[in-house]
Amino acid sequence: MQISRQNVATLTDKITITISTTDYMPLVEKSLKKHSQKVDIKGFRKGQVPTGMIKKLYGNSILAEEVNILLQDELFKYLEDNKLDILGQPLPVNDQKVTLDINKPEEYSFDYEIGLQPSFEMAYLNSKPTYDQEAIQIDEKMIDEEVEMLTKRYGKNESPEDVQENDIVYIELKEVNEDGSDKEEAFTNATSFNVNMLKDGAKKTEFMALKKGDNIVLNVFDVFDKTREDIMKFILNAKPEQYDTLGSYYKMTLSNVNRLMPAEMNEEFFAQAYPSDEIKSEAAMRAKITSDVKEYFMKTTERKVLQELAKDLIEKTEMEFPKEFLKRWIKASNEKPISDEQIEKEFDLFTKELKWSMIVGKVTKEHEMQVTPEEIKQYTRQMVQNQLIQYGLGQMPDEQLDNFGKRYMEDKKHIQKTHELLLEEKVMNHLKQFIVINEKPISLEDYNKKVEAVNQETELADATVS
Repeated sequence: MQISRQNVATLTDKITITISTTDYMPLVEKSLKKHSQKVDIKGFRKGQVPTGMIKKLYGNSILAEEVNILLQDELFKYLEDNKLDILGQPLPVNDQKVTLDINKPEEYSFDYEIGLQPSFEMAYLNSKPTYDQEAIQIDEKMIDEEVEMLTKRYGKNESPEDVQENDIVYIELKEVNEDGSDKEEAFTNATSFNVNMLKDGAKKTEFMALKKGDNIVLNVFDVFDKTREDIMKFILNAKPEQYDTLGSYYKMTLSNVNRLMPAEMNEEFFAQAYPSDEIKSEAAMRAKITSDVKEYFMKTTERKVLQELAKDLIEKTEMEFPKEFLKRWIKASNEKPISDEQIEKEFDLFTKELKWSMIVGKVTKEHEMQVTPEEIKQYTRQMVQNQLIQYGLGQMPDEQLDNFGKRYMEDKKHIQKTHELLLEEKVMNHLKQFIVINEKPISLEDYNKKVEAVNQETELADATVS
């Protein structure tokens, strides 16, 4: 067997593998014998089919399979032995005319092209670039809102006789005439809604004066701050085929009221809200909230800075790529057929993503960065904890979090995605030391306005491109 390599284009080499009969025929003969013991052919007992019969029926396909396995093994061994860092996977050179015939074994040569990774330096970081990071100011109002949210999350539901703002009311609906008189074949239904959905005005005031069992006649399309379709769908719970036939006036009978009463500041509340922390007082809770909010906002604004840094590194780091090879590889490796035009259109975005992948790979390799199974497990715990908090279930011990997160830890896609995310996070934390961060104080209101303006600009740009 002979293997040679020559450069054929920018960062593109051709590898030629020449195999003789002594390289592949022993493998083919062994495979023929194995098949003769396995296949069922009419007229022969299983396991006693003559090798000659197998050769006649399946010889060329067995030859092709064994040659392919041999080539792949030798090719990747060569890449590993020569420490070649490649892009994508080796591709067979087009228009190779090789005819495999088991009855005429001979020497064969196969050509493969490989794309080589470029060498590069991140010279941009040498200038110690400066980035502005918003330092969101935390005020008492913000902490008060967090406290209120927590007391509501762990509050209790009551069923009072009267109606107040934010109550959920349960209503029996009956379609009536405008004067409130009964209507033949009237539409009836039961529904519920938050009283805040009613428009401010005299009718809302009348509704808020109801007690359980009382009723009121209202034009539903005048009193709710919703579109006609939403009222049909969510208030009347009507079917689409009824939208054009239903009237506007309904007698609403108040059947029940659901009111959320905030939790009292006591040991039970603190234990529910912070089971893993030693929080025993409102002062300690407010201090904890302040610390958590600061950390959250710091991570949020730092993430923006690091995104800008990544964008600048991609734009300012010079890399040369084997473009024609990569275009061929994209077409060959794509799961669905892709046209040359589409490849050309998306190639710039592809090379940007490839650039970032190369940067992450370089930093990872040079500093021997790794992500441990325990780090993936801890990340999954925190992810599950955040989901539970959204559902109002509060903090939980690690053992319970691991039980909830078991299905994630058994999902290979989750493991791979988390590994990539944590590795990239380590890379960004390393790169952060090469920049200067200039903190700029900003109120939460102004920060939100700024984010909203950026999002609107992005949406407008996307719409223009589309």
